[in-house]
Amino acid sequence: MLLRFTLKNMFEKPLRLFVLLLCVIIASFAGCLAMDIGGTLKNVFREMMSEMLGSTDYLISADKKLTDACFANCPEANILYMQSAQKREDTRDETLYTYVISENVMLWAFDDVDKARQLGLITENITLGSGEASISTHYSEKYGYKIGDKITLTDNDDEKFTVTVTSIFKEKGIFKLGNSLTMLVPKEVTQRMTGITDDVKAMVDVLDDSQRRTFKEQFLDDNPNSEVNDLFIGEDLDKMINNITAVCAMVFVLTFLLVIFVTASFTEKIVQERMSVIGTLRSIGMPRGKTTCILMLENLCYGLIGSGIGCALYAAVRPLWTQLMAVADEVTDKAGSELAGKVSPLLYAAAILCAVAIEILIPLSAVIGAVKTPIRDIIFANRDTEYQVSRKRTIMGAGMVAAGLISGFLIPNIVCKIIAVLLITVGVAFSIPAVIRFLTEKLSVFFDKHRMPVAGFAALEAGSKKTNMGNAVLIVTTIIATTAIFLIGADMLHWATKPCYDCDVLIQDFTDKKAKDLDYIHSLDGVDEAVFLYNYLDIVKPGRFERDDDIVLIASDDVVNVYALPTTDMLPGFGKLPDSLEADAVLMDKAIAQKFGLKPGKSAEITFHCDGLFPMTRTVRLLDYANTLSATQGGCIIISPELYRLLYGTKPSTVLIRSSDPATAKESAEHAITDDVRIQSREEYSAERVKDSRTMRLGLYAIIAAALLLTMIGISGNQLVGFESRRKEFALLHSTSMTRKQIARMIFLENGISFAISVLLSVIISIPVTLLVTNVFNSAGMGLSVT
Repeated sequence: MLLRFTLKNMFEKPLRLFVLLLCVIIASFAGCLAMDIGGTLKNVFREMMSEMLGSTDYLISADKKLTDACFANCPEANILYMQSAQKREDTRDETLYTYVISENVMLWAFDDVDKARQLGLITENITLGSGEASISTHYSEKYGYKIGDKITLTDNDDEKFTVTVTSIFKEKGIFKLGNSLTMLVPKEVTQRMTGITDDVKAMVDVLDDSQRRTFKEQFLDDNPNSEVNDLFIGEDLDKMINNITAVCAMVFVLTFLLVIFVTASFTEKIVQERMSVIGTLRSIGMPRGKTTCILMLENLCYGLIGSGIGCALYAAVRPLWTQLMAVADEVTDKAGSELAGKVSPLLYAAAILCAVAIEILIPLSAVIGAVKTPIRDIIFANRDTEYQVSRKRTIMGAGMVAAGLISGFLIPNIVCKIIAVLLITVGVAFSIPAVIRFLTEKLSVFFDKHRMPVAGFAALEAGSKKTNMGNAVLIVTTIIATTAIFLIGADMLHWATKPCYDCDVLIQDFTDKKAKDLDYIHSLDGVDEAVFLYNYLDIVKPGRFERDDDIVLIASDDVVNVYALPTTDMLPGFGKLPDSLEADAVLMDKAIAQKFGLKPGKSAEITFHCDGLFPMTRTVRLLDYANTLSATQGGCIIISPELYRLLYGTKPSTVLIRSSDPATAKESAEHAITDDVRIQSREEYSAERVKDSRTMRLGLYAIIAAALLLTMIGISGNQLVGFESRRKEFALLHSTSMTRKQIARMIFLENGISFAISVLLSVIISIPVTLLVTNVFNSAGMGLSVT
């Protein structure tokens, strides 16, 4: 009976029902995302690394021969010693512009093939004898090698020798990187090709995962000149995941604030409407405790229904955004949703419990106060009583605002900034009534002096009635949160949809062709202008770095995109770039600059080519931060063309073509270029960009729309409920002193004054809040530029 009565009350007010449910749905959805994304990202990267590198935790490169004695003091682990070499496959075709096409083939040698299979690096049962080799399926299909064929190799003295193909294996993980041209050979083959007989590389699987850090620290203590690359979740990757989680937590905090203040405002109206129910229950002898529980049942239903819908919505949407994580197609056949795994039921339970707790705790004080009201006062009291400004709450609110501003801008910590936003918004809600009361009293005096009695009375009402004050607090707090959400969402949408290139034909993935070898592109049919873009995926470290041994590129935390300063207007994704750079000047993404300890105008030593034979250390000066988020997803250094040529030569990676006849230009490029490159028209690369950002754009649109909708409906709905509760007051004014026209004018002025003051205050307060939120995104390497 009570449940039926509660549900009837809920559905009698469809607008209020919609707003409150929408609040809880959005908060539950954002809460699920904030709690889930960190663990999901770690699962994805862990599964990707597992697919690529099996169960290994570390890749070790040493400056001496690695033996079991090097690991004697370390926790127990499976250790696989390995060597590698390379050969080139040349294809000749006299009908093509490029007479010889060359590709690299990677040769791997493990000291124990069975252990490599046990660690998950290979799947087949491969046995290799002297002079034998196992090749990848792609290598076999591309060059026509079959079991029993001979493959010619070159040793360290340039002498030819052959190995026999004894098996063909399916590429997995590490063997799918690059062009998937791979051979597994005995160690004698790699030793003969490189001249290196010692094992200086090893892959390690620490048996007890809790001992991984101990293993790394102990090994480096015993072998200080070695390089240990974390293949599990490196420090930089862990930091990135934590930053993304913090950003989602910020979005959750903003939506959470919307929910709190909208719910609190509506709850006051619900309590006022239920005063007759309270009087009836009290008059029949119902104890105060049971009366409170009956009244809280409605809020309990709001929490349960709204959070249930929010969790169901997140469960439906989660596969869409996890599908975006299928970036590991090179190394795994699993979809992003498979890599992400399933959500723990405890997460949904926590979201539902939190939503229910919020919906119960927010109105609890008001309900308890209403239940304590004497029956006589319930019968005769005016529903819309005067708003009492609390001196204690005002001082506390001002203190919270001050604490939020100080901690948010002075402490460089993401968590502190999130807490600061919460403190400022809640503090404003506590202290803003006193400010509004002060301003409306001054306005009333001003209107009275200028003989505008209706306006003066409206100003007093705007600062004294509970309905108006509740609306003002709601307007200020929701506009603060919504402004931050809207501006940040709009900025992210700008970067998500901003085109990286502005060319008619895009040619990518050149690797080993010099610019002079590609000069023929300028004279292809349909090409009006061709610009070469130079970039190199390099390992760059701060300070001086002495090379101990080869570093595996895929396992390093220091991989960055190094670009020569582009001299074209066909790269809008790079933002505004200077016309030129001095030899020592560089541009860096902010996250990279912070890692290197650089600020604009400061100089420092950094080492390029840390994975090469001869690392090169240069003193560079940071001219400014680069804003290349939409083009490179961060992790970018832009250097002068002169320094780039010195470091990496003149091998372009991308060619941008402008053409009055793009179809002809693309067709001629496809016929002329024989390298394994991607050639796309403007329509093709634009469609790819749109496809890649579709889920992100939809999510941002949904967040922005929900925030705006929640704000508009919350404010308008609150005003409608307030008008409903003030009917008796308006009737009394009409019967005693005011005409209907004057009452209508008073209501209009009253709401106009309240709304204008609230919006003005909210805009002022939104400035520091938006700056704090922007700092959170920038600290997380998101590169936002909200202005």
